[in-house]
Amino acid sequence: MQHSEFVRKYKNNEISVHIDKNAAGFFYQSKGFMPEHLRRKQTMTRAFGLGGLIGGAALFFFTKWYIALIVLVIGLSFFPKAQKKAAEGVLEASLEYPEIFEYASSNNVLRISEA
Repeated sequence: MQHSEFVRKYKNNEISVHIDKNAAGFFYQSKGFMPEHLRRKQTMTRAFGLGGLIGGAALFFFTKWYIALIVLVIGLSFFPKAQKKAAEGVLEASLEYPEIFEYASSNNVLRISEA
């Protein structure tokens, strides 16, 4: 399927698109591949998750255990959000950039089925 056909069919709801959430995160590793605004969103989401883990672990030594546990759980909750945002970003970039669409579809990160 060509990129223009993909965009047209997606906007007309003629196809269904599935993004592999686990593989989508690897698109953000190479600087310059994904658009910068999407890379920033992904970086911030991962930073909040990592900050929550580190902060929650450190708080066990300085505050009540339940406060540290709450911060730890909140930090952990950011990792599924990061996966979801990565998948949404790959779809958004695939709609805008033909080279990302080609790479995602050829590596089975983006799978298309008829609606």
